[in-house]
Amino acid sequence: MFAEKILIGVWTSFCLWRLALKMKILLFSLLDSRVLHIFVKRMSLSMPSFEMGAMDAEAYPEPASEILKILWVVGTSRNHGQGSLWAKARATAFIALTHYEVVHIFRSIPDFRDVNLEFLFSETDPEVLRAVEGFESRIINHEYMNRRRYVNEQRVSKSNVEKLLDVFPQVVFPTGSKSRVRELPGAALFCLSFAPLDMINRGMLKDLEEVNAKFENALLEIASSLQLSRNILVALITLQSWKSFMQRWMKVQLMLLDAKAHSTVLDRTSKAANNILKIVRRISDECIPSSAENFALAIGALCSALPQSVHTVKSSASKFLLDWLFQYENECRQWSAAISLGLVSSCLHVTDCKQKYENIKALLEVLSISKNTLVKELVELDCFSCQDLLTRVDSECNPQLEKEHKRQK
Repeated sequence: MFAEKILIGVWTSFCLWRLALKMKILLFSLLDSRVLHIFVKRMSLSMPSFEMGAMDAEAYPEPASEILKILWVVGTSRNHGQGSLWAKARATAFIALTHYEVVHIFRSIPDFRDVNLEFLFSETDPEVLRAVEGFESRIINHEYMNRRRYVNEQRVSKSNVEKLLDVFPQVVFPTGSKSRVRELPGAALFCLSFAPLDMINRGMLKDLEEVNAKFENALLEIASSLQLSRNILVALITLQSWKSFMQRWMKVQLMLLDAKAHSTVLDRTSKAANNILKIVRRISDECIPSSAENFALAIGALCSALPQSVHTVKSSASKFLLDWLFQYENECRQWSAAISLGLVSSCLHVTDCKQKYENIKALLEVLSISKNTLVKELVELDCFSCQDLLTRVDSECNPQLEKEHKRQK
């Protein structure tokens, strides 16, 4: 039985080689198109010979490659003098090609994608194009399947863009370079990285405390360097950048709390946010007045980065910003507090109607008293964003607050 299999394999290889040789002789001697059409048609449509030849292409690649090249030459050659018979021979060649695996076609025909595209755009014969349709459908299906497989494989490995985003902050802001943070405070807010990810992921208490201290220093450096120039648009963009900064800081704070002691998810999130809020408030009291605007935006960004369940920190932030809102002698504190207060009010818990009412009442009071155009514009913007804030809650709110709200409107 084993000897018979060997003989069958040798005989199949010999037959394929003879078939390729015969096709070469017929093609390059410029055989009449009628005979070529009959030969190719018989070769492609006879079940035993052609189907076995297509299936044996993997086992006998060299003869199969020669046959594929010949079929491709026949299918793409234009012999205008032979008329419809030559077109039939070409169409039959493409029908024959559809029986082969696309991988073998790519392997046998050099630069197949380019020459195939060039042929497809230049071909005009209707009969050939009908035969090409099935061939191209097979090619497209193969490309789609391989593309999907390639995309899935790429998702497993880290893309070059992700690698670049990891390395870029460390290149722009090398470790220990405070001058770069002062030169590029906006970029530092968006992508400043204080330690490699592997160091943070180790979760060592000493490393995390060091990274947390660097965040605190960066807060002071950025706040004193980033100039908003009393521009509302710049302030709103900066607010979003501060949110990115606070999200990274929150991650370090959470890991620091985990390294010190285990606690529930809600408790640790609230503690981490409260720690950051205390740091911001302490530094803002010690810094120069012109830096206050960035600290107010940082507080608003912190609240927007927190889940709704962490309402105690947001209430504390609201009270702190309300205090700044009524400091008419300090424009930097007042106008930046107005921006953040509207944002924090929209982040308050759905049942915290009392704090929402106090915030809106304070905004309306400042709007009626303040003579600063910038402050009034920002307060008007906050009032517009908060116009439906109290109507979002039904039974949870105190009825007395609802009466006051209606009277205020």
